[in-house]
Amino acid sequence: MVLRGARFWSMPITDLEGPLHDVWDKTREVIAEGVELVPVRQKDGKIVVKNNLPGKQDNPVAHVRPHTGKSAYRFMDGSEIGDVERHASPLPDGRWMTKQSFWLNNDYVYSIVDLVGDDDSKRD
Repeated sequence: MVLRGARFWSMPITDLEGPLHDVWDKTREVIAEGVELVPVRQKDGKIVVKNNLPGKQDNPVAHVRPHTGKSAYRFMDGSEIGDVERHASPLPDGRWMTKQSFWLNNDYVYSIVDLVGDDDSKRD
């Protein structure tokens, strides 16, 4: 796939007030009630920490995922994974987790780019 050119785009108000607002509300709810951090050892021995923040499968428009490629956690018992001071943010309960960001789902973005491409074909 090749991206040619650039365009200005604004998200439809139905997506802003609907699914995007829903993922924002769900994220706030999870943080307020307590983010679940579950360390899981993979077959290769690497430890991955799973959480209950909204994932791609939970919303058609956006999800929450790490902001950085480097994970870092500080648990209630004081144990740490990664460089907490550089790559983590504090949670309300005193634990720390990898900095997170909202991301648009790739299939949502693709549907927008695909629609723009359809409009171009109609102009030629």
